Amino acid sequence: MRNKKLWGAGSLLTVGGLIYIIFRSQTLLYQLVGEGWPWLNNLRTAATELLQRSGAVGEFVVFSLPDGLWATAYILLMDHVHRKATARVRIAWAAVIPLIGAAAELLQALCPAGYRPWGINLGTFDVLDLVCYLAPLAIYIIIQKFHTTA
Repeated sequence: MRNKKLWGAGSLLTVGGLIYIIFRSQTLLYQLVGEGWPWLNNLRTAATELLQRSGAVGEFVVFSLPDGLWATAYILLMDHVHRKATARVRIAWAAVIPLIGAAAELLQALCPAGYRPWGINLGTFDVLDLVCYLAPLAIYIIIQKFHTTA
């Protein structure tokens, strides 16, 4: 079971990363790495056309789903690292990143539009991002509660 969690976490990180690299804006710094790779540019062009045809579902996949995949991967990794700890300890460690992500998302909702402390763009609040951070954590907590009572 341990290896399944690690493989699952690695797969979720990979899929989330590929979605990010292929579909997201070319203006992001990390994407300069693939600038000279023609196959990646062709893939991005095809992905952009697909995204334009898919509407709201495509926007969810591109802008919110990677956060949920990464949060889930983190939860799986923490569950693996703390597998011998009590359920309470595992839940506490698993909650760190999803709660930080949710707090950052809520701060985006509270900040006035255009507010840029230290020149950093805080982003735009999206309820789907909030759901993608918190849903995997809620599911994990429910599983832990049922697992410890069974």
